[in-house]
Amino acid sequence: ESFAEARRHVQGRNQEPVDFSQKIVSLATLAALKPVYDIAQIIVWGNVRGGIGGRVEAAVVGGGSLPMYLENFYDMAGITVFVGYGFTEKSPGISNKGPPHNVPGS
Repeated sequence: ESFAEARRHVQGRNQEPVDFSQKIVSLATLAALKPVYDIAQIIVWGNVRGGIGGRVEAAVVGGGSLPMYLENFYDMAGITVFVGYGFTEKSPGISNKGPPHNVPGS
């Protein structure tokens, strides 16, 4: 279980219901990986955010579903990704889920 997946389990932002024992495992994963995550925020993810302008907080992806590894990448970088739905050729972002209902992988 990755840090991003564990954080989504604890926050309730996942497609499948998470039982209590899985939340405990996720909390343990978060506790174990938090120091590594904090270092990565400074060394890696700060550079990623800086490379795309430095102030990007959210992005909209249109036309199709985003692979989970990319959702995890942007989640770790601190960038919320909204996947829009519609016709790719005409209106890829006509409909998407708002912040309280944005579940990665959906």
